[in-house]
Amino acid sequence: MGSIAAPWRLQPDDRTGTLVVKFRHAGRQFSRSTGTPDAREAQVAAQRIYDEVVSGRAPVAAPGTIGCARPVDELGAMWLVAEKSRLDESTIREYMLYVNRWQGFFEVVDGISTASGERYWRARLATVKRKTVLKELAALRTMLGWARTHGHITETPVISSPDRHATGTPTKRPHKGKHTAYSEAEIVGVLDKLPDVGRKSRRDHTTYRIRDRFVVAWETGLRPGTLDQLRADDYDAQRGVLAIRDEADKARFGRELPLRPEARAALERSLPAAGGLIFGAHDYTTPLRAAALASGLPEAKAAKISPYDFRHSRLTHLGESSDNLVGIMFLAGHKYASTTSIYMHGSKRAAQDVLNGLSGVPTGYGGQRKEPKGRARKGEKSSDSKVVRGAGVEPARFYPPEPKSGASASSAILASRRNIAELRRSGRGHRLRPFRRARNGDRAARVKRR
Repeated sequence: MGSIAAPWRLQPDDRTGTLVVKFRHAGRQFSRSTGTPDAREAQVAAQRIYDEVVSGRAPVAAPGTIGCARPVDELGAMWLVAEKSRLDESTIREYMLYVNRWQGFFEVVDGISTASGERYWRARLATVKRKTVLKELAALRTMLGWARTHGHITETPVISSPDRHATGTPTKRPHKGKHTAYSEAEIVGVLDKLPDVGRKSRRDHTTYRIRDRFVVAWETGLRPGTLDQLRADDYDAQRGVLAIRDEADKARFGRELPLRPEARAALERSLPAAGGLIFGAHDYTTPLRAAALASGLPEAKAAKISPYDFRHSRLTHLGESSDNLVGIMFLAGHKYASTTSIYMHGSKRAAQDVLNGLSGVPTGYGGQRKEPKGRARKGEKSSDSKVVRGAGVEPARFYPPEPKSGASASSAILASRRNIAELRRSGRGHRLRPFRRARNGDRAARVKRR
């Protein structure tokens, strides 16, 4: 007796590498992940999935749903636990906010569909910008893809995105706006007025380095968050380099930064004897703005300065003073040149430097203006043959002599033809093109001989 064929079949999933069981029951097509790439394990899992669906033990999604009656926050919690090893803590916290927002809108996973997804981003555009909505939709698609891979849903709905013409609604919360690029002289003035150390509070007399921290910020152009996470073992005093760990960098761009003597001296003064963080996270706003005001900056400009302005100003200064874009990208921790170009702003100071660099270079103008050769004078037409020839546009032409008194025009033309033939035989008239004079005697009307 032959073996009975199984009522299901296994197919590989190209996205995950696992095997998917597919079968038909009660007029519906089912596709569930077995969660394993091994053929034997997948056969056991496929038979179990098939028996659960046929016997009714497994919940079967209603038509038009994706096959999961769980609350969205429950599925989101399972997804974030599984992704904890891949994502950093800040991203996990941000995704938790997304999950809570999805829970309030969709309630259950079956409520997520193409139509409800469009309603979601249309409602979100009324409160936030398009860029924020695109981040939330990308995270939603990632969660649904994970749920489909692990068999929590039967199909993944297509979630559309707002078109590029959609702008959204700016937030009403007060924010600083665009960062200000300070000149090198202004930054040096602020650094001179900064205190060496600061205290956490009046009761807590623990001190932390302030001036050295911003010296390193200016020399390296690192992000404030990266500076807060620098550890004592990240600095190699013998080699004079600073190691940036992947987890300490926003773009996960681990690298070793070369340092100038000013940055090395500031780091060596700030190294803790017991190890640990070099600077740590503190509130530098009050001493920074007080130093900016004491350095002579205008009050409006001093009131807006922030720790991030040191990075922004440093990268702008490097872009103005150096044409080594690859080196600037490495210092900034950028993987794409388009990101570095954000810091390259046009400024009056940079324009003045460009003009100063042109001093002594001959420009070719400034003397007495000469009239271009061949320009029509007053009373002449620009189409006059003499004017055109004077500009060097046309080759030299041979004008037949005026007929003598009593001679016919035909005899003058024959004489001119003989002269042209003699010039061509001698090699001097190879560019001459004779013409036939019009009956009215106007020289401007010419007809080339064929």
